[in-house]
Amino acid sequence: MPTPSAALVLDSPAMTASSSALMHAVVASFSPEVRTLDSILRSRSSPRLPPETLLSVRAFLQPAVTAHFVNASADALFEYETSVRASLCTDCLTYNQEVYGTDVWSWDFAGPCACYHCQACTGSPQEHLSERFANPTHWLESHLSRECHRLAPSLSSAERYASGPGPSIWDVVSSHLDEYQCDVVVPTAQSGRRTPINHGGRLRSTRHDCVCIVPKHYRRTPSDRVRFDDDRWSTETALRRVDRDLGISTADEMSVDIAFERATPAAKLARPMRCSGPQCPFATIQSYPDPAALFVGISDLIVTSLAILLAVLCYYIRPTALRAF
Repeated sequence: MPTPSAALVLDSPAMTASSSALMHAVVASFSPEVRTLDSILRSRSSPRLPPETLLSVRAFLQPAVTAHFVNASADALFEYETSVRASLCTDCLTYNQEVYGTDVWSWDFAGPCACYHCQACTGSPQEHLSERFANPTHWLESHLSRECHRLAPSLSSAERYASGPGPSIWDVVSSHLDEYQCDVVVPTAQSGRRTPINHGGRLRSTRHDCVCIVPKHYRRTPSDRVRFDDDRWSTETALRRVDRDLGISTADEMSVDIAFERATPAAKLARPMRCSGPQCPFATIQSYPDPAALFVGISDLIVTSLAILLAVLCYYIRPTALRAF
């Protein structure tokens, strides 16, 4: 990933999201459903539906596919943890649970159990447990990297990845955001700057980390005020395009981030947007509620309150028409 300019500091425009939500959204964009609809949108032939209608359909399709991949990741994580427990004999499993606790990520796991009884009951060590993961985020990055290779095998044959084993999920995220002239970076609370995620590397940060999507070309204090306004408008437009095409704001409402503290098939989901606190000290573009829905909600509240008030008055005053009751 190209290193962002040094001008990308505290007050530059940015959009925040959890790393899990961003990774899943990018993987969803490579799904056959989304790619087919994108090809229809980019086709020069006259579509049967207006482009506005197709864009509305895509706005619903992208979050739905993202949610599907999130659920699939939660199930895969649960299966991996189950396999870890099943790869140990009863004695080793009891030892790890008593010493380290029930969370498999706290165990000193170095691979399937080598005990004789365990080999007799399992046959052979599980190949998919040979790779060690530091935490669930590390596992998720590896899992989604394989998903990207499965959905788009051509990514691994690209020239930029020819010398390596294949693109990691962050390589794919960075390449995808290049189309919008944006970068993905990690915020640093101490300095107010953003650290780029390098190609081939993993995101080495805390769980539920917050990443920033920033424009590549943004000048903080250009001499020309008109050019400054132009740059800010174009960068905010680019960020809104990313939000629209990846469905990050909608993903926020649907809560499409995996809560790794409890990795179960029905994993709790956390909000990927609107990060606050020292982890995300940046100007962000946030989604706001629909004005029409807000107006309807306020109207319903007023009408309900008046109805209750009228009922109370009728009960105590008892007009002539209601005295028979």
